[in-house]
Amino acid sequence: MADNRKRCWEGMLHRCDNPNAHAYNRYGGRGIKVCERWRKFENFCNDMGSRPQGFTIERRNNNKGYSPENCHWASRKEQSNNTRTNRRITYNGKTLTISQWAEQTGLSHCRINRRLEAGWSVSRALTEPAIHRRLITYKGLTLGLSQWSRRLNMSADLIRSRLNRGHSAEQAFTDKRYKRREA
Repeated sequence: MADNRKRCWEGMLHRCDNPNAHAYNRYGGRGIKVCERWRKFENFCNDMGSRPQGFTIERRNNNKGYSPENCHWASRKEQSNNTRTNRRITYNGKTLTISQWAEQTGLSHCRINRRLEAGWSVSRALTEPAIHRRLITYKGLTLGLSQWSRRLNMSADLIRSRLNRGHSAEQAFTDKRYKRREA
C-alpha cells in the first residue's frame, strides 16, 4: 500500500513552488515556503510521523511556512477553524471562530454572524437566547416555516403572511394561487 503521506507532501510542494498551481496565490505566491529539510520526503515523514485517517497537514500559523515547528496533522474541522478568512471573536478573554462559538453556545453560526452584522455587541450576540422558530402543525406533522416552505414549494413569506392574517395552516398551505413555479 502506498504511503498516504506522499500525496500530501507532493501537494505541499506543488502549491508552494509551482506558479501554475491552482492554489499558488494562497501559498507560494504570498511567501509560504517549504523548509529545506522537508524537500526530502524521508525527512518529512520522520518529522510528521504517521498520518491519521482523514487528517491533513496543517500550519499552526497560516502566515508561516511548512516546517516541523509549524505543522501537525489536523482534522478537517480543526483546519476549517484555522483559516485566514475566519472571523475570530473574543469574549470573556477567550478568542474563537464564529463556528466554535456556535458550538459552545448552541446558537447557529449564521445567527451569531447576522447579529454581529446587525450591530449587536459580542456579549449580546453570544448570550441572548434564540427566539424559537414558528412551528406549524398540519395533517399531524409539525415543522418549521422554512421546512414547510421547501416541502410545499411555497414562499415562506407568503405562508407567514397568510398565517399572520389569521388563516389556518390548511388555508395557508392549500391556496395554490401563489405557489412557486417549478424551474
